[in-house]
Amino acid sequence: MKKIIVILLVLAINSMFAQDKKLYHRAKIYYENAEKFKQLELFGLALDHGVHKKDVFFESDFSENEIEYAKSIGLNVEIVIEDVRQFYLDQNDPQSSRYVGFTKNANPTCPSGGGATTYTTPANYNNGSMGGFLTYSEMLQELDDMYTYAQANGIDIITQRADITKPSNPTDLQTYEGRYLQWVKISDNPNTSEPSEPQILYDAIHHAREPASLQQLIFYMWYILENYNSDPEIQSIVNNTEMYFIPCVNPDGYIYNETTNPNGGGFWRKNRRDHGNGTFGVDNNRNYSYIDGNGVEVWNTTGTSGTSGGDTWAGTGPFSEPENRALRYFVETHNFTMALNNHTSGGLLLYPYGYANNQPTPDDGLYQTISAMMVSQNGYTNQISADLYPAAGDSDDFMYGMLTTEAGGTRDKVFAMTPEIGPSFWPAESSIIGICQDMMYHNITAAQLVGNYATLSDTSSQYISNTNPSINYAIQRLGLQAPANFTVSINPISANIVSVGAANAHNGMTLQQTINSSISMTLSPTINTGDTIQFELVLNNGLYDKIIPISKIFGQTVTILDEPGDNTGQWNDGGWAITTEDFYSSTSSITDSPNTIYGNNQDKSIDLVNNLDLTNAIAANLTFYAKWEVETNWDYVQVEVSTNNGVTWTPQCGNYTNEGVANQTGAENEPLYDGTQNTWIQESIDLSDYLGSTIRIRFRLYTDNTQRRDGFYFDDLEVNVIETIPS
Repeated sequence: MKKIIVILLVLAINSMFAQDKKLYHRAKIYYENAEKFKQLELFGLALDHGVHKKDVFFESDFSENEIEYAKSIGLNVEIVIEDVRQFYLDQNDPQSSRYVGFTKNANPTCPSGGGATTYTTPANYNNGSMGGFLTYSEMLQELDDMYTYAQANGIDIITQRADITKPSNPTDLQTYEGRYLQWVKISDNPNTSEPSEPQILYDAIHHAREPASLQQLIFYMWYILENYNSDPEIQSIVNNTEMYFIPCVNPDGYIYNETTNPNGGGFWRKNRRDHGNGTFGVDNNRNYSYIDGNGVEVWNTTGTSGTSGGDTWAGTGPFSEPENRALRYFVETHNFTMALNNHTSGGLLLYPYGYANNQPTPDDGLYQTISAMMVSQNGYTNQISADLYPAAGDSDDFMYGMLTTEAGGTRDKVFAMTPEIGPSFWPAESSIIGICQDMMYHNITAAQLVGNYATLSDTSSQYISNTNPSINYAIQRLGLQAPANFTVSINPISANIVSVGAANAHNGMTLQQTINSSISMTLSPTINTGDTIQFELVLNNGLYDKIIPISKIFGQTVTILDEPGDNTGQWNDGGWAITTEDFYSSTSSITDSPNTIYGNNQDKSIDLVNNLDLTNAIAANLTFYAKWEVETNWDYVQVEVSTNNGVTWTPQCGNYTNEGVANQTGAENEPLYDGTQNTWIQESIDLSDYLGSTIRIRFRLYTDNTQRRDGFYFDDLEVNVIETIPS
C-alpha cells in the first residue's frame, strides 16, 4: 500500500511539473479585426499584459498551444524569442550571452525636466532567490523582519502580519491549498482604528507570474520604515494615513511557480483550484463582479476564456474563489479611499471601467488628472483599462463600482487603479531595484492623494526684468480629503532677494479647483544682468511643507523670434500649415495635418528659414503653446535644434516631454511628445546649451504604418534672450 501511495505521489509531482514545462514564446500575434481578437479571448489567451498595437498585433509571452491556436484561425504570428523561459534564466546567468549585468541607472534623458525624485535603496531591502524575486516564504520573512525592525528602533508603525479571516466562517477565505491571505498595516497607531485618517490599500500577485508587483511593495514598505524618523514627508503620510498591504493575493499560484521554476520563469497565472477534469485554476482578476448602470451583472461577459483550461477562466460564478471573497471581505470591512492593485507588465496605469469599451466612470476627469500625476516621474501611460482590451471581473471595477456589500448594505467607492509594472513577467535581476524605484513616487503620491493634497507650479517667466517682480503660481487641489486648506509662501535663498510678500492662504478649495495667484518680491538695487535669483516656493497643507526649488535670471529680455501662428512665412513648412480649426490665440495655429488626421509613414518637419543668433546671449529660452493627439509609444513629435544649418538635429527637453521607447523608431530614450494633451499648455525649453551659437529650430512628426491621430498644434511661439550689455 505504501508503494502505491509513493508511486501516485511521484506521478502527481511529475504531472505538476509537466504542466509548467510547456514551451513558451515571446511572439507578436497579428489580427485584422475585433472578431479575431475576440476568438483569442475566448480561447483563453491573456491579452492584458504585454504590448498592444491596437488593431494590428499583441506581443506577449504565449504557450506553444496558444500560438498554434492563433495560427489555426488564420492569424499571422511572428516569433520574437523562441524559448522565453530560457531567455528569462539566461539574462541572470553570467555565462550566457544574454546576461544582463548590474549597471548604475542611466541619467534621465531630461534631468531638469520634471525634477524626478531619487529614492535610495533601503538598507534592509533584499532581492530574493527566485531569479532575484522573493519566494513566498521569503516574502513572509520580510514582513516579519519589518515588524522586528520597527520594534527594535522604537517606531511602532507596522502591525504583525495577520490572516484575512471571517470570524463568522473562518475557513471560507482559505485558499484551495489551505492558505490565508496575509496583510499588514502601516500607520502611527497601527493597532488602532482612527476614523479621521484616510485609508489606502496596496495589493499584488492577483496573477502568480508577476513577481515584480510584490517586490516593489516590499521595497516601498522598507523605505517607509527606514525613513520615518528622518523624512518629514514620509512621517506625515504615516502619521495621517492608514496604509494596508496585501502583498500576495494568490499564494497558491505563486508557490506553484516557485516549485516548478525555482530560478524564476514560471508562467502559471491563475490560482490552483482543481476542476476535476485535468485543468486547474481560476483567474482571480476575472472573478470579481460589478453591476452596470442598467442593473446587469458584467462578470464573465468580456475578456474571459470559454474553457476552464484557459488562462482567463473566470470561475463558476462571481466570487467563487476564496482569494476574491477575501478581498471583498477586506474592502467591505474597511473604508478605503484608494487602492493600487499591482500587476506586471507594460508600463501602464489603468483605471476603470475595464468591462467594456466607451464606459468611463463619472469620475473620469479626476481619474485622468490624478493618474497623470502619479505616472509623471516613471513615464508610464495612464489610460482606461478597456483601452488595453475589455475584460470583465477585474478588481478595479469591483472596488470602484460595486457598492452593495455582501451583507446587503452599501459602502463608498474606492478609487482603484492597476499599475502594470516593468517590461516583462520576469525581468532581469539587475533591473529589479530600478523597477522598484520607478514605483516609489507613484506609491507615495497615491498615499498623499487620499489626504489633503495639492500641486503647486511656478507660472512666471524664467526671466525677471525689474527689482519688484510678482512671482506667479498655480495651485490645484487633487487630494480626496476635505477640508482642503493650503498656504503658499516664498523662502528666499540667494542674497540678492531683499524681501518677499506675505504668504497666501487658499482655504476650502474644491476638488480639482485651480487658483492662480502671486507673491511679491523685492530684489537688491545692485543686482546685475545675468545674476541668478534662487528661492523656494513652499506649499503647506497643515501637516508638512512641499518645497519647489526655483531659479531665475535677472535682465531685460529681447524677443528674437515671434511667431503668432498666423502664417508660415518664417518656416520651411514641410507639409505643416496654418489651421483655423483650433488655436490658443485668435484666429489660427500651426499644425502638421490641417483639418484632418495625420497620415501613415510620415516623417515631416517644419523648420525655421533663418538661423537665430545667440552669440551675445547669456540666457535664452523657447516658449510656445501646444496641444496634441499622437499615438502613444509609437508615433511622436520632437522639437529639435541644429547648430550646423540643419545637417544634424538634437531633440530638446521640455516640461511636457516624455522619454521615447523602443517602438518609437529612431527616438528611443529621447525627449518627445506623444499621447493626448487635450487642452493648450505653455511649453518652455531652456536653450542654455546653445549660448554663443547660431541655431535653427524645427518641429518633427514621425508616424508608423498604422493608427492615425489628430496630430500636433503650436501657437504663439517666442524665443527670448538676455544679452550682454556692451561696456
